[in-house]
Amino acid sequence: MKFLSFIVIIIILASSCAKSPLPKDSDAIDKSLYDSIFDISSKIYYWEHNLPTKKHFGLDKIQTPEEIIFKLREYSPNKVDKWSFAVKKDTWENLSAGISKDFGMGLRYLDNNDLRIAYVFPNSPADQSELKRGMKILEINAIKVENIDPNTIIKILVEDDNVELKIEGNNSSRTVILKKTTYTRTSILCSKIFKRESSKVGYVNIYSFIETTSAEIDSIFDFFKKANIDKLIIDLRYNGGGLLPATEDLANRLVCENSVNKVFYQTEYNDRYKYFGFKTFLRKVPGSLCLPEVSVIVSNNTASASEVFINSIKPYMKVNLIGTKTAGKLLGMHALDFKNYLMFPIAFKIYNAIGEHDNFQGTAPDIEVSDDVDSDWNEGEENIKIALNINGVKSFTKLDARPNRRRNNGLLIAGETSIFGAISLEMPQAGMQ
Repeated sequence: MKFLSFIVIIIILASSCAKSPLPKDSDAIDKSLYDSIFDISSKIYYWEHNLPTKKHFGLDKIQTPEEIIFKLREYSPNKVDKWSFAVKKDTWENLSAGISKDFGMGLRYLDNNDLRIAYVFPNSPADQSELKRGMKILEINAIKVENIDPNTIIKILVEDDNVELKIEGNNSSRTVILKKTTYTRTSILCSKIFKRESSKVGYVNIYSFIETTSAEIDSIFDFFKKANIDKLIIDLRYNGGGLLPATEDLANRLVCENSVNKVFYQTEYNDRYKYFGFKTFLRKVPGSLCLPEVSVIVSNNTASASEVFINSIKPYMKVNLIGTKTAGKLLGMHALDFKNYLMFPIAFKIYNAIGEHDNFQGTAPDIEVSDDVDSDWNEGEENIKIALNINGVKSFTKLDARPNRRRNNGLLIAGETSIFGAISLEMPQAGMQ
């Protein structure tokens, strides 16, 4: 066993894959390693002091490596740990690189039985079929949406290689057949500039922080800098997390020079490994926008590294949050390498420069607005419309744009075959081996 050469911040298990599949015989880890998995994982676990002895943990009843990590969760205070997990290395490597084989879209209920396309990944099968956010799905495999429960839809999207959709959009309907193919997912769903009277407002929608994100951010922010934008909206409503260096790169493109070399975020470990605690610092980069404030669109799907980004820039600029409360996952993990598996027990908490943490409650928005999935990424979309007008406002009024929610409304169905919605990596500090 060895520490991998990175630190992982929260990885969110997608609702479509809440349970990891049992390993094939050729992939199985010998049970003789279970003692080692428990010994190493329990020592680094943030709530180590709550764990029972190995004798009372019940290793003799455990059948897979995943079960060991999942069982650790039960000993966190009030079972707050919903995120420690294990995954096969090849799955992790593909997800880190954005390599996917799926339909390339997410769905969300706007209202009971009103199922909409929430997002589409560029170059995916959904994109090739010209599907757009806001389009209404009338039928799935020739069955009306009102006759299919959400769990069945999830099962179809995850397990089937082909799906037939009847779509309504632009005052007409059509039927498309999607076939799963392998493609490389980009982290940016949309970027553009809105012109508002005499000002220019940059908009960028970041789905995740993966290996390609920093280069994508550089390209988009170079464009924003040349266009001389006055304001900026960052849309993280579907961002479950990602590579921490990418969040640092994003922050560096926002802050002014007087913030350079100041703490971005800092970590806290359990008593055994408290000396592992480290800090990251803001850097001077060419083309920083140096804006006094930024508007960020969020939701309960905004988690992990995206929450770290939001929490960590607050000491350096005004942050206007629009949407719904974030997930509350300012926690981190170490990746532990056992044969062909990676184990990810929660290992540390993450604070901003002034020691702020949400205590697992999530961060409430300044203006509360539901996800307006009947609109594309344009000025008519409720969150974007409010964000375009919020900059410069000194006080906020709580607002729910859609107060009459019904049973399925707001449920997000991830149509891409991800085990998790976030991958967050950070290089280790000296002395970590």
